[in-house]
Amino acid sequence: EEEQSELKDASFDDVRNHVTSLGPWRLPAALESEFKEVATITLSNLSKHDVYDIFKEPVSEEEVPNYSETIKNPMDFSTMKNKIEQGDYGNGSNAAAELYEDVLLTFDNCRSFNVEGEVVDEATNVFVLVPLVFAKACEEVMRSSGSSTPRGKRI
Repeated sequence: EEEQSELKDASFDDVRNHVTSLGPWRLPAALESEFKEVATITLSNLSKHDVYDIFKEPVSEEEVPNYSETIKNPMDFSTMKNKIEQGDYGNGSNAAAELYEDVLLTFDNCRSFNVEGEVVDEATNVFVLVPLVFAKACEEVMRSSGSSTPRGKRI
Protein backbone atom coordinates (compact mmCIF):
# COMPACT_ATOMS: atom_id res chain seq x y z
CA GLU A 1 0.00 0.00 0.00
CA GLU A 2 2.95 2.28 0.64
CA GLU A 3 4.09 1.78 -2.97
CA GLN A 4 0.65 2.83 -4.23
CA SER A 5 0.78 6.13 -2.32
CA GLU A 6 4.24 6.85 -3.76
CA LEU A 7 2.83 6.31 -7.25
CA LYS A 8 -0.38 8.28 -6.65
CA ASP A 9 0.41 11.01 -9.19
CA ALA A 10 2.80 8.99 -11.33
CA SER A 11 2.60 8.84 -15.11
CA PHE A 12 1.29 5.80 -16.95
CA ASP A 13 4.87 4.89 -17.92
CA ASP A 14 6.08 5.14 -14.31
CA VAL A 15 3.24 2.91 -13.15
CA ARG A 16 3.89 0.42 -15.95
CA ASN A 17 7.59 0.32 -15.07
CA HIS A 18 6.68 -0.34 -11.44
CA VAL A 19 4.18 -3.10 -12.25
CA THR A 20 6.53 -4.86 -14.68
CA SER A 21 9.50 -4.52 -12.30
CA LEU A 22 7.61 -6.85 -9.95
CA GLY A 23 7.49 -9.48 -12.69
CA PRO A 24 4.69 -11.87 -13.68
CA TRP A 25 2.31 -13.03 -11.00
CA ARG A 26 3.14 -16.18 -9.06
CA LEU A 27 0.81 -17.92 -6.69
CA PRO A 28 2.01 -18.88 -3.21
CA ALA A 29 2.61 -22.64 -3.06
CA ALA A 30 -0.49 -23.13 -0.91
CA LEU A 31 -2.62 -21.56 -3.67
CA GLU A 32 -1.28 -23.36 -6.74
CA SER A 33 -4.62 -25.17 -7.10
CA GLU A 34 -6.67 -22.02 -6.39
CA PHE A 35 -5.90 -19.99 -9.53
CA LYS A 36 -9.52 -19.68 -10.61
CA GLU A 37 -10.61 -18.22 -7.28
CA VAL A 38 -7.65 -15.83 -6.99
CA ALA A 39 -8.11 -14.70 -10.61
CA THR A 40 -11.86 -14.17 -10.21
CA ILE A 41 -11.37 -12.07 -7.07
CA THR A 42 -8.54 -10.09 -8.71
CA LEU A 43 -10.63 -9.27 -11.76
CA SER A 44 -13.73 -8.49 -9.71
CA ASN A 45 -11.79 -6.06 -7.53
CA LEU A 46 -10.04 -4.43 -10.47
CA SER A 47 -13.48 -3.96 -12.04
CA LYS A 48 -14.69 -2.16 -8.91
CA HIS A 49 -11.85 0.36 -9.32
CA ASP A 50 -12.69 0.82 -13.03
CA VAL A 51 -15.47 3.26 -12.14
CA TYR A 52 -15.95 4.44 -15.74
CA ASP A 53 -16.01 0.86 -17.09
CA ILE A 54 -13.12 1.59 -19.45
CA PHE A 55 -12.05 -2.07 -19.41
CA LYS A 56 -15.38 -3.78 -18.71
CA GLU A 57 -16.22 -5.03 -22.22
CA PRO A 58 -14.51 -5.30 -25.61
CA VAL A 59 -14.25 -1.98 -27.44
CA SER A 60 -16.78 -1.89 -30.26
CA GLU A 61 -16.15 -0.28 -33.64
CA GLU A 62 -19.49 1.52 -33.22
CA GLU A 63 -18.30 3.22 -30.05
CA VAL A 64 -14.72 3.73 -31.17
CA PRO A 65 -14.28 3.73 -34.96
CA ASN A 66 -10.83 2.60 -36.17
CA TYR A 67 -9.99 0.92 -32.85
CA SER A 68 -9.23 -2.39 -34.56
CA GLU A 69 -6.93 -0.65 -37.03
CA THR A 70 -4.72 0.51 -34.15
CA ILE A 71 -5.18 -2.32 -31.63
CA LYS A 72 -4.46 -5.72 -33.17
CA ASN A 73 -4.78 -7.80 -29.99
CA PRO A 74 -7.69 -6.37 -27.94
CA MET A 75 -8.26 -7.41 -24.32
CA ASP A 76 -10.76 -6.44 -21.62
CA PHE A 77 -12.02 -7.64 -18.24
CA SER A 78 -15.01 -9.60 -19.61
CA THR A 79 -12.79 -11.50 -22.05
CA MET A 80 -10.39 -12.35 -19.20
CA LYS A 81 -13.33 -13.42 -17.02
CA ASN A 82 -14.54 -15.75 -19.78
CA LYS A 83 -11.03 -17.17 -20.19
CA ILE A 84 -10.90 -17.86 -16.44
CA GLU A 85 -14.32 -19.52 -16.42
CA GLN A 86 -13.50 -21.66 -19.47
CA GLY A 87 -10.13 -22.73 -18.05
CA ASP A 88 -8.21 -21.17 -20.94
CA TYR A 89 -5.44 -19.94 -18.64
CA GLY A 90 -4.90 -23.36 -17.11
CA ASN A 91 -3.94 -23.50 -13.44
CA GLY A 92 -1.25 -22.52 -11.00
CA SER A 93 1.42 -19.88 -11.36
CA ASN A 94 1.68 -20.34 -15.14
CA ALA A 95 -1.98 -19.38 -15.39
CA ALA A 96 -1.42 -16.42 -13.06
CA ALA A 97 1.46 -15.25 -15.27
CA GLU A 98 -0.75 -15.49 -18.38
CA LEU A 99 -3.51 -13.50 -16.66
CA TYR A 100 -0.89 -10.89 -15.69
CA GLU A 101 0.11 -10.62 -19.38
CA ASP A 102 -3.53 -10.06 -20.38
CA VAL A 103 -3.91 -7.39 -17.68
CA LEU A 104 -0.80 -5.63 -19.03
CA LEU A 105 -2.15 -5.94 -22.57
CA THR A 106 -5.43 -4.31 -21.50
CA PHE A 107 -3.66 -1.26 -20.07
CA ASP A 108 -1.09 -1.10 -22.88
CA ASN A 109 -3.87 -1.13 -25.48
CA CYS A 110 -5.57 1.73 -23.68
CA ARG A 111 -2.36 3.73 -23.68
CA SER A 112 -1.56 2.91 -27.32
CA PHE A 113 -4.96 3.98 -28.56
CA ASN A 114 -5.51 7.04 -26.36
CA VAL A 115 -1.87 8.18 -25.91
CA GLU A 116 -2.80 10.72 -23.21
CA GLY A 117 -5.75 12.52 -21.66
CA GLU A 118 -8.57 11.65 -19.28
CA VAL A 119 -8.91 8.02 -20.36
CA VAL A 120 -5.20 7.34 -19.84
CA ASP A 121 -5.29 9.22 -16.53
CA GLU A 122 -8.19 7.08 -15.31
CA ALA A 123 -6.51 3.91 -16.61
CA THR A 124 -3.37 4.88 -14.68
CA ASN A 125 -5.44 5.24 -11.49
CA VAL A 126 -6.61 1.62 -11.90
CA PHE A 127 -3.27 0.30 -13.19
CA VAL A 128 -1.40 1.49 -10.09
CA LEU A 129 -3.62 -0.80 -7.98
CA VAL A 130 -2.93 -3.99 -9.96
CA PRO A 131 -0.13 -5.46 -7.77
CA LEU A 132 -1.99 -4.73 -4.52
CA VAL A 133 -5.29 -6.11 -5.84
CA PHE A 134 -3.60 -9.38 -6.84
CA ALA A 135 -1.78 -9.67 -3.49
CA LYS A 136 -4.98 -9.00 -1.56
CA ALA A 137 -6.85 -11.62 -3.63
CA CYS A 138 -4.16 -14.16 -2.68
CA GLU A 139 -4.48 -13.18 0.98
CA GLU A 140 -8.27 -13.47 0.85
CA VAL A 141 -8.16 -16.95 -0.67
CA MET A 142 -5.49 -18.03 1.84
CA ARG A 143 -7.67 -16.86 4.73
CA SER A 144 -10.80 -18.52 3.38
CA SER A 145 -8.97 -21.80 2.74
CA GLY A 146 -7.33 -21.78 6.16
CA SER A 147 -3.85 -21.66 4.63
CA SER A 148 -1.26 -19.24 5.85
CA THR A 149 1.94 -17.86 4.44
CA PRO A 150 5.03 -17.27 6.54
CA ARG A 151 5.41 -13.66 7.63
CA GLY A 152 7.52 -11.59 5.31
CA LYS A 153 7.03 -13.86 2.32
CA ARG A 154 6.17 -11.80 -0.74
CA ILE A 155 3.00 -12.90 -2.47
